[in-house]
Amino acid sequence: MTISKIRIANFKSFADETVELNDFNLLVGANASGKSNFVQAFKFLSDIAAHGLEDAISLQGGVEYLRHFGSAGDEPLLFQVTIQGESQEVDYGVDVGKRSDAKPTRQVSIRMPQEIISMDYEFSLRFHKGGYSVERDKLTLCHDPGIPTESRRGSSAYAKTIAENSSGKLIVNSTVPNMEHLSSFGGEHIAERTLLFETPILYLFAGTFVDWFKEIGIYDIDPKRAKEIITVAGRSELETDGGNLALVLKNLLGDEDTRRSIRNLCQYNLPYLKDLKIEQLADRFLSIKVQETFVDGSELPAFLISDGTANIIALIVALYFQEQKRFAIFEEPERHLHPKLISGLMELFKEASSKRQILLTSHNPEVVKNAGIENLLLVSRDKSGFSRIVKPSDSQLVRTFLENELGVEELFVDKIHGV
Repeated sequence: MTISKIRIANFKSFADETVELNDFNLLVGANASGKSNFVQAFKFLSDIAAHGLEDAISLQGGVEYLRHFGSAGDEPLLFQVTIQGESQEVDYGVDVGKRSDAKPTRQVSIRMPQEIISMDYEFSLRFHKGGYSVERDKLTLCHDPGIPTESRRGSSAYAKTIAENSSGKLIVNSTVPNMEHLSSFGGEHIAERTLLFETPILYLFAGTFVDWFKEIGIYDIDPKRAKEIITVAGRSELETDGGNLALVLKNLLGDEDTRRSIRNLCQYNLPYLKDLKIEQLADRFLSIKVQETFVDGSELPAFLISDGTANIIALIVALYFQEQKRFAIFEEPERHLHPKLISGLMELFKEASSKRQILLTSHNPEVVKNAGIENLLLVSRDKSGFSRIVKPSDSQLVRTFLENELGVEELFVDKIHGV
């Protein structure tokens, strides 16, 4: 599953922007152009799915730091997301009841063998002196129930399941064959300031999509944190800054096949790296050690490992060995790397994007050069200070540059942002 399109309105530096995404995407722009704000949009969606709307807003710093900086307060914050689905058979059992109930009112099990083609989800929040309220909250699933091609002529090709939050009440309608009874779930109470994403009943027909949002991985690797000695107790998933890299590697390197894969991937970018180990200190702490080809038999302790080496190791772990993350976002992954290493790193990102969607942010011309023009998204501020995102591949100006054997990175360096 991949996000094919996202619309963001009245969110941080975005007034109203719609962006189409590929499997592999590179967002480039100058400092303060809006790259981090675009990443925060995905973090906000992930936090809603994982923690609920109230906590997601709090994690952004509150309402005043969530909505568009220049908003007068009368425009709603709006998100619209389209996700392309995949063939699946959905079989869910959930407890259904009001959020305030101590016990569920009923237990429901449902099987949906139809292929889910796509999901469109949109919600908007209206801000006021008392905080905010949910103004719109709607989910549309497009199914392919195996309707013969002949019967599709002159009618919609796909059946649909629509769930909507209407003034705190759930409304469900479905045109999927044998699934019309889903409408019986209408009337379920949805608490104030709560989205469909947070309701257990949504798992009846969109559980995999909710889980997909929960598993968005955002990485902003700090090599100095990645090299730190840490305790043996901690999360098994790689932290956003790579701060628990030693613990994650300890779990991964225990399997010989995984160990060999990590070593081979590291050597693709770092040919001098002979081996990678985790040392346990005083039974309570873990430290990374590497062996280089320059000195036979010697192992470098963590504090002597270069920032570039630590960065590459952390990126490879995040890219290939955090498979639960369906959509991986990397902020400026080229930091601390020699320009000659960037082309190899970009090849790894492109290769990994065949298995899960990837978004990179950067303002490095070498990254732009190796990304492929079809994967570029260019963000800049307009005269009003709003962030705008465009695809250079759609621009006649860029095509003219390429026809004249000039690189697209030259456009970027020259700050030609009106493409």
